[in-house]
Amino acid sequence: MKPLNLNHLNLNLNDLKKTLIDFFKSVKGRNFLTLLIFVAIATFFWILMALNDELQRDFELPVEFNDVPRDVTLLTSQPVILNVSLKDKGSSLIRYGWGKPPTVQFNFNDVKTKNERIIINPLKINNAIRGIFGQATVVALKPDSVVIPYTRRPGKIVKVKVITGDITTTGQAVVSGEIRADIDTVRLYSSSKIPANLRTVDTEPINAEYLDDTTHIQVRLVPPEGMIAIPSTVSVRIPVEPLLSREITVPVEVTNAPSGKNIVTFPSSVKVSFLMPMSIYNNSNEARFIVSANYSQRSSTKLPLKISGVPPAFHNVEIHTDSVEYLIEQHQ
Repeated sequence: MKPLNLNHLNLNLNDLKKTLIDFFKSVKGRNFLTLLIFVAIATFFWILMALNDELQRDFELPVEFNDVPRDVTLLTSQPVILNVSLKDKGSSLIRYGWGKPPTVQFNFNDVKTKNERIIINPLKINNAIRGIFGQATVVALKPDSVVIPYTRRPGKIVKVKVITGDITTTGQAVVSGEIRADIDTVRLYSSSKIPANLRTVDTEPINAEYLDDTTHIQVRLVPPEGMIAIPSTVSVRIPVEPLLSREITVPVEVTNAPSGKNIVTFPSSVKVSFLMPMSIYNNSNEARFIVSANYSQRSSTKLPLKISGVPPAFHNVEIHTDSVEYLIEQHQ
């Protein structure tokens, strides 16, 4: 890399500065500068007028409840969202155009409850929105009321059951253990009594593609209708480890040999290559393959080979040759 020539850089900057000064001293330069000033002034007044004009904007406002009693559990796993269309001066709405939307908050003791349901009517929602946006006009509101069931029952602890869908790895990796959630149990809540035979709650089916390393996925739980699980999601660990290539020599065993005859193969052993998980790479006892030559399937000069006893953790197992030559010896 060539060193930076500061003298040359200073010379170029000085030339540029001189060129700009000469341009703005010329008639064309003064006219261009005047044009820029008028454009800036026009833009400034346009922004002022836009801020004073009435605008209509849509917002998605989350709902929160304060001072909820400790023995009360809201039976909703999804946040309540109000879709609001507001009309007001641009200067009033522009500050809400960026960042996190404001939250519409209600005090539990100030809302109407009936038959273990929170009921918030349109008037109360509109008042809460005006408390945030001032005198903005609510043009549209959906939903126009909020009804949330709750329960004072203590809930029931159940086990988490992980449901796996389509999980694939790259050709050089393998799922190498049990797929498990980070927690074993959650608590189910319902407005009615939870059946005694309900002992587990499923996760959503887990789908993942082309994994090459251990992966953690946040997964929603799927409680029965009318119930919620707390927590409502779990982190599921998919253990993945790389596959390493290995090659071993395995003796050939002849099967179905005729009585009184000894079958000698050439060669007497063959090479077998395979991929195996890194965690058991150094464990030679795991590679107890059986390579057999079936005499009953012989040709005039060769015996076909077949491999068996392959551990489930091994992949892409291949014999380097599909047959061996043989010689028949008579027993003495």
